[in-house]
Amino acid sequence: MTHPIIQGLMSLFSGYMHAHGIYSKNLQSQDGGPKLKGKAYSIAGEVTPELWEKHVSGEQPLGIIPIDERSMVKFAAIDVDTYPLNLVELTKRVNQHKLPLIPCRTKSGGAHLYLFLREHHDAAPIVKRMREFASLLGYGNAEIFPKQTKILPERGDIGQWINMPYFLAGKTDRFAIGVDNAPLSVSDFIKLAIGRSISALELLAQPVKESDVLTEGPPCLNHLVSMGFPEGTRNQGLFNLGVYAKKAHPDRWEAELERYNAEYLDPPLPASEVLGIMKSLRKGDFFYTCKQSPCCNFCNMPKCRTRKFGIGTASAGMPKFGSLTKLLTVPPVWFLEIEGGGRLELGTDDLQNQRRFQARCMDVLSIMPAAMKQSDWQEIIQGLLENVTIVEMPVESTPVGQLKQFLEDFCK
Repeated sequence: MTHPIIQGLMSLFSGYMHAHGIYSKNLQSQDGGPKLKGKAYSIAGEVTPELWEKHVSGEQPLGIIPIDERSMVKFAAIDVDTYPLNLVELTKRVNQHKLPLIPCRTKSGGAHLYLFLREHHDAAPIVKRMREFASLLGYGNAEIFPKQTKILPERGDIGQWINMPYFLAGKTDRFAIGVDNAPLSVSDFIKLAIGRSISALELLAQPVKESDVLTEGPPCLNHLVSMGFPEGTRNQGLFNLGVYAKKAHPDRWEAELERYNAEYLDPPLPASEVLGIMKSLRKGDFFYTCKQSPCCNFCNMPKCRTRKFGIGTASAGMPKFGSLTKLLTVPPVWFLEIEGGGRLELGTDDLQNQRRFQARCMDVLSIMPAAMKQSDWQEIIQGLLENVTIVEMPVESTPVGQLKQFLEDFCK
C-alpha cells in the first residue's frame, strides 16, 4: 500500500504521467553564483509511487511536468530565480495579497510559488492568471510553469518539468514556510496545500486587483504609481511616465509629466532632471523600457498588448518566447512556445533561419514577427538552447524506428 504522504504528493502534483524529469544530485555553481546546476534529463516512463519514494528519501530528485496530454493542469508555479531571496518576507507578501500560492524554497535558495487546483483545467487561462500574480509580486520576468499552454502529444511533444519540493524530506532544504515562519514538514505542507487549493472557476472569477490610475496604460506603471517607485528608479520611472503621457495626452504631455513627478515620485525629482527628461522625449517617439528596472519587475506583456497606451504590437518586435523542447529523433524535432500565441513544431533549419521561422509563424499562428539583426537572432536562439528540454525518444517512435517496424510487419 502506498504511504499517505506519497499519495498526498502525487495528488497535489498531478501532471503528465508518461514522462518525468531527473536532476543529478551532484549540484554545483558553474559561475560562482548562488544558482546550483547539474545534469537534467527528461525520461519517458510512468510517474510511479516508487519515483516519489526515491525523491522523498533523498535517493533521486524528481521533476514533474505540470501540463498533461490534454493541455490541462492541476498545479502551476512561479519560478522566482532571484538571489538572495528572503523566503519569509516573500511568504508574508503572498499572504498580504491573499494569493492562493505556497512559496517553497528551491535547491539554490530561490522559490517556487505553487498554485494547487481542485480539478484539472485548461492550461492557458491558468498560466495567464499566474503571470498576473507574478507581476503583482514584482517578479514580472519570472518563468511560469507550465511553460507551455498547449502541447502536441501526437507529435511526441511534452512539457517542461519542474523540480519537486521536499527532496530528502527529513532533512530537506526545499521546504515551505508555516505561520510561525518555520519550515513546514512534508505532512504539514500537504495539509496546507490541500487547505489552500482552489477551484479553477473561483480562481478565474476573481480579477487580480490592480490600479488603473494611468487609464489604458501599462500594468507595470499602474502598479508602480500605486506602490511607489523603488529607490534608485525614479529617473527611469519618470521617463516611462513621459512615454505614457505622450501617448495618452499628446497636447499637454509636459504638464502631465510635471504632475506625475509631484504626485507619484517620493521625493519628486528636481526640476533640472525633469527638464532633462522632457528634452529627451521631445526628440522623437520613444518606447517603454520594458526590459529595464523598474518596469521589468512588474511586466505583464500579454495584458500590456491589449492596453490602448501600452506596448501595442508595432513596437513589440519579436514575440516573447517560452520554452524550447528538442525530441531526439532523426532528424531532431523542436517545439517552441510563443507566449500568448501557441506551440510551434520546427525543424533545425527553421531555428537557424529567420525567414523560415517567419513563414512557420504565418502558417501556424497567423502572425509575422518583425525581422532583427542576425546577431540578435543568434543570441536569442542560443539563450533558448542553453535551457532546452531534451526528450529521449524510444527507438520505435522515431521515423527510422517506425520505418523498420513497417518493413518487419510487411515481411511477415
